[in-house]
Amino acid sequence: GRDSVANQLDKIGQGDLAFDFTKMNEFADELPDDATTFSCVRDNVTGLIWEVKSPSTALPPATTTRAATNHYTWYLTTSNGIQAGSVQGAANSTCPSATSCGLQTYVNEVNATDFCGGTNWRVPTYTELLGLLDYAKQGGTSLLSTEFFPNQPNAMQLSTDGSAFMPYWTSQTAADGTSLSQAYIINMSNANDLAYPKGNTAFVRLVRTPGE
Repeated sequence: GRDSVANQLDKIGQGDLAFDFTKMNEFADELPDDATTFSCVRDNVTGLIWEVKSPSTALPPATTTRAATNHYTWYLTTSNGIQAGSVQGAANSTCPSATSCGLQTYVNEVNATDFCGGTNWRVPTYTELLGLLDYAKQGGTSLLSTEFFPNQPNAMQLSTDGSAFMPYWTSQTAADGTSLSQAYIINMSNANDLAYPKGNTAFVRLVRTPGE
């Protein structure tokens, strides 16, 4: 509903229509709106801080830790142990990690660096990830703003039928009976969601809540 009053909004940062983003460096210091080098982005509407992926000219595992082209199986843990249905991806397969290519390994790697001033990075919820999509960009390769979310992967990389497919994991398991073998992904090319097998791989963009 913010789009209808976008021209009246007093923004902290910049963004199309009702979006309001602030660029930040690797220490979580705010940067000018026209900065071309930045490590994360704060959504001034929700307060969430989002990871900005690193550029990559190669495919995994010949990539850096936060390269946009890395992709992972759905494997997450809580204080109670491994989440149901988790599938651990093989090391040095779809990511450059010598430990594994499951989501939790990547979360741990980013948190270990105190990236953008925080150690509480996590996989976003369905609603959080959906909130980044700009439906005015329908028809393009991505519904994410390239100004604030550069270095996006090729929408064809994980496609099996030649269609634009840029799947990003959410933290939410799909209710598919007792096996709990699927979790929700959102296709950033068209905003479609899908209950996706946890043993398949998809991209990920981590998020954190300031102050936690």
